[in-house]
Amino acid sequence: MNTFTNEQYLKDQLRRAKRLQLFGVLSIFLSFFLSFGFGVNYLLVYLAYPFLLAGLPLWTIGRATVRRLGMTPRADQQLTNELKTLNNKYTLHHYATVSGRTINHLLIAPTGVLVMQSNEAVGPVTCQGGPNGDRWKSKSNILDRLTGLRPPVGNPTKDLDAALSAARQMLADSGKPNVPVKGLVVFTTNPDLEIEECAHPAVPLTEVRQATRELLLDMGSDRVEGSNVEAILTSEDRRRINLALSPQPPPVPAKPASAQR
Repeated sequence: MNTFTNEQYLKDQLRRAKRLQLFGVLSIFLSFFLSFGFGVNYLLVYLAYPFLLAGLPLWTIGRATVRRLGMTPRADQQLTNELKTLNNKYTLHHYATVSGRTINHLLIAPTGVLVMQSNEAVGPVTCQGGPNGDRWKSKSNILDRLTGLRPPVGNPTKDLDAALSAARQMLADSGKPNVPVKGLVVFTTNPDLEIEECAHPAVPLTEVRQATRELLLDMGSDRVEGSNVEAILTSEDRRRINLALSPQPPPVPAKPASAQR
């Protein structure tokens, strides 16, 4: 299997997270300074509240993101290791920019495209489908959120739907709108999962290899049943798509021309 990782995206995310963390610390410090630095001044105390209310979530989000990006192995490394038995007809892209959106993990296969949304929630995690959409829950409290030790589950369905839409747009732009696209939510911490009638399948990391094989087989079966030769990605299609998705090396600055004598 071929693998591409957008390392620049990870560096940019880490830089932004550290900046948020710094702004949060400065806002909290300014809040305490206004509250206690000039004695008891109720006007300054009131002015300090907005800085505290803004600084605390900024620091929390920044700290949690720095911790997540600093974890080893990262989600992309874990998925690469689990799927490494796939042959060279398959290419796994991590954090590729697709139709203006960054997709966590994108597997380009002859039978179609598999979009994977990784999630670091510790669990136990539940998902209940319903007329108003999927409802995801994961046990956590305010201390967990402040420390970042138990990140919230968020809404993987919403994130995956957006990624799937971007992948379908990419295929349409490539002249392959009939190629199957499927989605999979992967929980990298292997929590206990309880999934009931949700829009997309969800598995712990230990089951991602089997789930991927089943989804790839499903895409192949869909093509055979439909007898649609346009619903495949030829080697040339895959080469063109992989080239467009792979991280581009930074431009090399041109050397100044030597002075002519």
